[in-house]
Amino acid sequence: MRKYNARHTLLALSALLAFVGALLLLLPACRREAIPEPKVLKWGFDKDHKDDWPTAEDFYPDLAEGASVTFASDNPFPETMSLFKSYETELIYRTASGRTARKTATMEVAIDKEPPVISGVRVIAVSVGEAVAYRDGVTVTDDCDGPIKLEVDDSQVDIDTVGEYPITYIATDRIGRETTVESKVNVYDNKISEEMLWEKLDPIIESEGLKGLSKVDQVQRIWEYVHDRNHIRYDGTSDKGDWVRGAYDALEKRAGDCFTYYSLSKAFFTRLGIENKDIFKAPDSGQANSHYWSMVNIGTEASPVWYYYDATRVDEWIKADYETYLMTDSQMSYLKSKRSDLYGTDLSGYPKTGTREYVMID
Repeated sequence: MRKYNARHTLLALSALLAFVGALLLLLPACRREAIPEPKVLKWGFDKDHKDDWPTAEDFYPDLAEGASVTFASDNPFPETMSLFKSYETELIYRTASGRTARKTATMEVAIDKEPPVISGVRVIAVSVGEAVAYRDGVTVTDDCDGPIKLEVDDSQVDIDTVGEYPITYIATDRIGRETTVESKVNVYDNKISEEMLWEKLDPIIESEGLKGLSKVDQVQRIWEYVHDRNHIRYDGTSDKGDWVRGAYDALEKRAGDCFTYYSLSKAFFTRLGIENKDIFKAPDSGQANSHYWSMVNIGTEASPVWYYYDATRVDEWIKADYETYLMTDSQMSYLKSKRSDLYGTDLSGYPKTGTREYVMID
């Protein structure tokens, strides 16, 4: 009988492990690709668009790269749609690898009541000759599905000359309802870089002990620092270039307005890795008041938990002792009822907040 020593056993084991490893590498290729389900469309209706049916791609707004979708029939819908009716149609989905599947798609016809909502518009700052990224951070949503056209009127901007120039964002939905939001581009002969800002901000982060805290504690401590008149006093003025310049000026001048509080807070959030969103309330017709504030995510990217945040001296405006650093939707609505000139902007394009109340506002 043949004898096997330890060396033979080790070689056999190594060969087995190599075989198993090769099988594991092949498994992903053998798995069947998942075919996503089509989106149930809420399709806006008016008398001028009774025969304006969705395309096959409208049911898959996030169509995977290399994939395609078509109607299974040459006549997927009737000639004329009816209000408040639900329609079904068959789609053929083809993956990038060529696998196909038949999917049933549904659209529900509803009245398109609202114009689109433009979110994330801000004042933009550039140096002379620098290209302007008008659409960075700007999103458009609508109460009904379908394509939304976003245009930027920058006809008055001269990037080769120092100055302040008006711009207008125009969003038009499929029905033709339109929304406009105005902002500005500031062209400077010098630009404040993030590196310049971090040189001033990092020592404060260190001295305030912000690193290593939970996001809730970080947001609270940031609000307390920025809100403190001993750090930033309110004088009603600021150079509304961009948030980097606004934050830098806050640490230089130790004074400013809502744009200053918003900018310095955003600098802290950005440096500490706290996801945040910008909110801007444009002046109402015939009024001068505009306002800047934020949303912060105290959760994770995969499981976000958003709250409103405003380090401006709101308590002095409303004559109440409010801490406005983690506000829910209902608390934001309360502030809006007290100061609609500052908070009376459409927030439907922003995420819903968490329900836990961290601060008292009533």
